[in-house]
Amino acid sequence: MGLEPAQSASQVSMPGGPLHTVAAADFKARCLKILDEVRDSGNYVIITKHGHPVAKLVPVDATENRPAFIGACKGQISYAEDETFENSTLDDMDAWESNLDDSQEQ
Repeated sequence: MGLEPAQSASQVSMPGGPLHTVAAADFKARCLKILDEVRDSGNYVIITKHGHPVAKLVPVDATENRPAFIGACKGQISYAEDETFENSTLDDMDAWESNLDDSQEQ
């Protein structure tokens, strides 16, 4: 089960635009220019070796550039400081824990 030879750009198209094929030697020689073309055009590029596809170069999806999940909500969530444990006694803490346990059992 071998790979089929790469099709020419006129034979294949994908949602990001026409699909181009580039020989590995040509890709090596023009790598930076091809990367810029992929970024700017949104087109996919298939890199071939001896006429067979070996890699697909695709533009980075915009969702991959979103900010990190950790800390994404910083400053967006607030809470009411309605309970404080300052000056609480151990009996107060035990009563609070008992009420918490009772509410979780329901």
